[in-house]
Amino acid sequence: TTHYLHLQMGSVAVEEGQLVAMGDPVGRVGSSGRSSMPHLHLTLEDAEGSRIDPYAGVLSQPETWWCEQVAADGLPGPCGEAR
Repeated sequence: TTHYLHLQMGSVAVEEGQLVAMGDPVGRVGSSGRSSMPHLHLTLEDAEGSRIDPYAGVLSQPETWWCEQVAADGLPGPCGEAR
């Protein structure tokens, strides 16, 4: 399960439970609460509801779950093995 927080009001393009593919737009990043600029909070959970850290590094797992952002339009590039 993926949670996207602080999307722009009225911009959400999907419904709860809908499956989306890499590159599908889900909404526009917005700014709400006491934030000073648009930003996104992203949370990933496994089937049991445990949070997953998608970043690789010393404080996380050795492999990243992110795709490269290489395309001029900002869409993710190749990921290799699907997760």
